[in-house]
Amino acid sequence: MYEAINRRSEPLTLTNVESEFYKYAVAKMLDLNCRSMSFKQLTDDERSVLCWTQLVSIWQIIGRLVRGGVPCIVHFLDVKFAPKSATGELDSEVTSLLVGIIKKLQLEVEGEGKRPYERTLARSLYGAFLNALKDTKELRYDI
Repeated sequence: MYEAINRRSEPLTLTNVESEFYKYAVAKMLDLNCRSMSFKQLTDDERSVLCWTQLVSIWQIIGRLVRGGVPCIVHFLDVKFAPKSATGELDSEVTSLLVGIIKKLQLEVEGEGKRPYERTLARSLYGAFLNALKDTKELRYDI
């Protein structure tokens, strides 16, 4: 990113960096949107970004559903959430978005190398979601 700014002989300001980052992000988004590929065909980095993006969106939706202490039941209806589990096999973070999300959350909530306050924050924000995903009926995985 910085190289592009330097090639144009522009000063390295916050505005220029933000603009360059925005251009890069839009180009990356367009590239990913124009590709026809399945979850398991993504690179580890792409899968990680998708897992985080989707887990935040799903958790926000659930949060809106349970406002005021109203219980809700969440169903993941599309077989693509866990294709191998649907046939009685074990899914992994490569084959299943749900298992990928579980793995990401486990690293944050339980991961070694995390400071205690980082684990506490992650547990506060996502612990209930992690527990619910772990208890998802018929989701078969081994992490």
